Amino acid sequence: MKIAVVSSTFLPTINGVTIHIQSLVRGLEAEGHDVYVISPSNGKKRFCKGDLRIASIHNPFSKVYPLSFGSMIPYEIKDIKFDVVHLHHPIGVYGLAKKISKRSGCPIIFTNHTQYLAYINYYTAFFRGFAKKFMMARLKKLYGEVYAVIGSTDEVKDEILKINPTANVKVIPVGFDESRLETADNPGIRKQIGVLESDFLALYVGRVSKEKNIDVLLDTAEKVKTILPNLKLAIVGPGDYLETAKKTIPSNVIVVGQPTDCDLAALYKHCDLFLSASTSETLSLTFSEAGYCGAPLLGMDSLGVRDVVANNENGLLAKDQDDFKDKLVELVNNRQLRDKFSHNAPTLAIKYSAKYNLKKIIEVYNDARKSN
Repeated sequence: MKIAVVSSTFLPTINGVTIHIQSLVRGLEAEGHDVYVISPSNGKKRFCKGDLRIASIHNPFSKVYPLSFGSMIPYEIKDIKFDVVHLHHPIGVYGLAKKISKRSGCPIIFTNHTQYLAYINYYTAFFRGFAKKFMMARLKKLYGEVYAVIGSTDEVKDEILKINPTANVKVIPVGFDESRLETADNPGIRKQIGVLESDFLALYVGRVSKEKNIDVLLDTAEKVKTILPNLKLAIVGPGDYLETAKKTIPSNVIVVGQPTDCDLAALYKHCDLFLSASTSETLSLTFSEAGYCGAPLLGMDSLGVRDVVANNENGLLAKDQDDFKDKLVELVNNRQLRDKFSHNAPTLAIKYSAKYNLKKIIEVYNDARKSN
């Protein structure tokens, strides 16, 4: 098949969407498919054979999502007749996806990567009302126009159907890329980031942005300083929220930039606990990755998180911020419980791997082509 992957973000930006697209392209090409990734310009380097860029402007709300509202098809693919278009964002590039679809006479598949309406809660109150109405209308229209919407869990499917009951929803986990985690180990990673062997390393990996509830992690770290004097919280990933918010960083918090794949795998393997306070996920890739590497997990009991963090099986789920703090203390002090979660985590995580779910995505592509 010839497949056009259309996204509002791609490398060198690192986030769940780009990591998913990377592994998706790698898997599709290994199966013999011809894949082109079309995304807004964000650097001149080509990251894969079919990496194509369209003109974009700065996004005042998010540096990692350059704005592109044009529908000009890149000249490199003007003569290609695609079998399917796989869209990864509902705004901006949707017009381009429709144009490619119309020219090729092929269906569009849309992957619903996040809780778009939930993210709007982080905008100013003045803008929030308009943004919610706009996004609701856009999602309802998109869900009805594309052949299928891919959602990561049954709960996400229910949320999609609330917006448009006629949507053709396929439940397929986005999937983490196992190959990123099977690199050579780095046993010195704790020392490298300033953590002693005697310290308890709690790890967060992901975008350092407001909607990921970074404030909850920082507040929790501050509150447990006297209770857990050996706790070190490492915040790992891209984003400038801490700088923007001018948030005071507690002395037991270490801020790390974007790691290499080798160091990322090592951090997962050598941490004592993986945690996140985000409540805006559809399926947390980082929880899946950490669990695959054997880390016990701590998260908020929310859509997308509770599917990966099976309470009392591979980790604990907190009801609110106070409960999050209490469960962190419990996990630090209970080695036996952590060992149980570490033992269970890899087996529970494997069903969320990209390799495991690639065939399901290809089946959706084939079904779409037959129905077109």
